Amino acid sequence: MSQILRRDVLRSLIAGPTGWALRSAATGLPVAFLMNPQALAEEVIAVDPAKAQFAVMALSDAGEPINTNCPGSYDFADMVHPPMGGPNADNFEKAPILLGGKQYTAAKLWTTLPQWVLDRSMFLQHATYVDNHGMIANVMRLMGRTKALEMIPAIYARHLAGALKTVQSTPISAGSDDILTAGGIRIPNTPPTAWRELVGQYEGMPSAMQNLRDDTMNDLYRVLRQRGTPAQLRYLDRLARSGSDAKKLGGDVGNLLANITNNEADGQLQAAVAIIKMNLSPVVAVRLNFGGDNHNDPQLSLSEGPRHIEAMAALVKFFAALKLNGLEDKVTFVSFGVFGRNFRPDLSKGRDHWGNHHTTVVIGKNVRGGIIGGTAPRNNDYIATSIDSITGAGIADGSGDIKFEDTLAAAGKTIGAALGITPATLDQEISGGKVVVGALT
Repeated sequence: MSQILRRDVLRSLIAGPTGWALRSAATGLPVAFLMNPQALAEEVIAVDPAKAQFAVMALSDAGEPINTNCPGSYDFADMVHPPMGGPNADNFEKAPILLGGKQYTAAKLWTTLPQWVLDRSMFLQHATYVDNHGMIANVMRLMGRTKALEMIPAIYARHLAGALKTVQSTPISAGSDDILTAGGIRIPNTPPTAWRELVGQYEGMPSAMQNLRDDTMNDLYRVLRQRGTPAQLRYLDRLARSGSDAKKLGGDVGNLLANITNNEADGQLQAAVAIIKMNLSPVVAVRLNFGGDNHNDPQLSLSEGPRHIEAMAALVKFFAALKLNGLEDKVTFVSFGVFGRNFRPDLSKGRDHWGNHHTTVVIGKNVRGGIIGGTAPRNNDYIATSIDSITGAGIADGSGDIKFEDTLAAAGKTIGAALGITPATLDQEISGGKVVVGALT
């Protein structure tokens, strides 16, 4: 590779608004320290550093029918699943699935996830209390339960940033549309192909990142040796990447970006891995289509069936990419939507909106595999039950200490706890509900 090519790649890395972000990624040092190396980061008090996780959150205002085929959706014989014909017919057959050492039942396609993923997969059944599109922002504010009506992805990112030492403390959207805000400011969506174009000459990334790291470190050492303190130098030595680590990071990120070919689920999840690899944000938002707004989906064969299969295939690739990049113990996946779908649809039409039941999927190191909460028959369909916060069991008679009307707030707190945020902090940010202790390791 020519010296000219290396210089061109390096120039593209440090030019414009991405400059500080990429310097931070190359060195492993927070942007605040790079901009003012004589200042030390504040102590982390809101997050358990040993449990701090990045989050990839699949958000949707479409009303994805995840709840109707995942574990927990075969508990009653009259719950309806896609009766697809042809070679894909067996994907929705009733199949045993092992979660956290206990056997449950789900659509067979959920068993395509590797067992190490299933061992840390939790399916939290709750209500969202809304039946209309356009309400995802309200649901992410837990229907008025969050402090200052902040969205939960922004709450998580703000508290996790210090522990993870990310470039920014607000979420990044890599495919979730323009539905996120942080501090009242809208977060623009940047599609995967735009991330791919961040650097056009991927073969130059390894040397470029190492050069960027070396130049930045030389500048920092020069400043601190002249005007710094021993504590600041120790901080620099403790956090900084080595040159070889920066070079490897450049190669890994270059490969991830180069392999993005579209803005669909595969591309979004690939971009999310690259963003986390560069330590840019604690939370990356994407969108996975599990069938979407499937009112006009007779026999559940036009949308729900095919889209479920595609989304699960994308997740299998995502977890493989995490493992390949050494991130499987650092990233938690969350699927969170505006509402679920009814379990007993009119098969001549498709499924209706169902705010009385939704399943949030949480997969990560701090999660105990299993089903949290449950379903109970109500008005010719099924709704989410109350929950026992200690065991995670669904209590059909409503006597659980997390009542039906508090299950959404409990979901918000339990996701936060799975990411490493302390219960005391979550109580300050979210009113009502409880962390489901039985859902966590």
